[in-house]
Amino acid sequence: MSLLLAVSALIFLARGIKRVFGRPRIYRGRILSAIVAAPSLLLVSLVLITFFHARAMPTSAAAPRVGQRALDFTLTDTSGQPVSFDQLFAPAADDPQHTAPKEVLLIFYRGYW
Repeated sequence: MSLLLAVSALIFLARGIKRVFGRPRIYRGRILSAIVAAPSLLLVSLVLITFFHARAMPTSAAAPRVGQRALDFTLTDTSGQPVSFDQLFAPAADDPQHTAPKEVLLIFYRGYW
C-alpha cells in the first residue's frame, strides 16, 4: 500500500512540475513549486528506499520454520489460568470422541496498550 502511494505521489509530483515549467506564463510560481517539490521528492524517495531495503533483510538461522514444532511454554490466559503449549495438543477432557489436534495456530497480542 505504501509503495502504491509513493508511486502515485511521484506521478502527481512529476505532472505538477511538468505543468508549471511547461506553461511558464500561466503558472508563475516556478520557484515556489521547485521549493515544494524538493522535500516531496525527498520524502517519496525515502519511502521507496525504505520499502525496497526492508525486503533485503537477512534471514535468521534460528527463526522457527512453518510447520516446525515450537518449544513448550506456559502463558496465562485472559482469566489468569496457566495454559501450556502441550495442553493445546491434548484431546478435550470432556469429549472422548474428539482426537487431539494436529496443528495449532498461535496469535500473540500485546496486552495493556
